Amino acid sequence: LESVDFEQVRGFLGVKESTIIAAGKQIRVAVISGLANVEPLAERIIKGEDTGYDLIEVMACPGGCICGAGHPVPEKIDTLDKRQQVLINIDKTSQYRKSQENPDILRLYDEFYGSPNSPTAHSLLHTEYRQQSGDSSCANRKNSDNSVFVTHEFVVCACDSCVKHGALDLFSEIHSRIKTLKMEPFISVKSIRTRECSENKSISVTLDGKKIEPKALRDLYKSVRESI
Repeated sequence: LESVDFEQVRGFLGVKESTIIAAGKQIRVAVISGLANVEPLAERIIKGEDTGYDLIEVMACPGGCICGAGHPVPEKIDTLDKRQQVLINIDKTSQYRKSQENPDILRLYDEFYGSPNSPTAHSLLHTEYRQQSGDSSCANRKNSDNSVFVTHEFVVCACDSCVKHGALDLFSEIHSRIKTLKMEPFISVKSIRTRECSENKSISVTLDGKKIEPKALRDLYKSVRESI
C-alpha cells in the first residue's frame, strides 16, 4: 500500500467500515470498538452469514485504545479529539510508518525469527483462545462495564400513546443530537415499548432510569455533556 492513512475508519463510532484496494484486490474492512458492538457481528459470523467484510478489527474500548484504561480519563469529550489528532500527527512525522520497513524489525527476523510465520515466529508471536465457562453475553452487561467513562442512557417509550404524541420523532432528534455532540460512545439512546402511558399527555422519557420532561432535554444535553 502506498498510503497507510485510512481516514474512513477513524473516530469514535462503534462500527466503522471502508473498502481499500491492495495488490489489485478489493478488501472490505470493518473496525469495531466497544464490546457491546461486537456481539451482533459475532453472532452472524457464528451462523456462517456473509458479513460483507474480509477483515475485521475489534477493539474492546469504546473509541479504541486512546479511550482505554491505560490513559488519563478526560474531563471533556473534546479532549479525545485532541488526543487523537496528536497521535495522528506523531504517526505522520514518524520515519518508519510501516513495520515491514523498520530496520530493527527486519534485523530481528533476519537474525532470530528467520522469516514471517516461521515456526519460531508462530510459536512466540501467536496466541490461542479457549472457551471459558460462564455467560459472555454483552446483553447482560451494562455499558459502563465496557468503558472507564461515565455512561448515560436515554430511553424513549414507544407505546401506542407515546408514539401518537411523537415519540419516534423525539427518539430520532435525541439520537441526532447525541451524534452531533460526538457523545455516542458515552450515551446510549434506546426506544423501548413499556406499559401504556394512556394517562400521559406527553412522551415518557427517562435518563439513567429517572423520568424527565421532553421540554427539559435542551438543558439536559448540556448537563450530561459536562458530566462526561
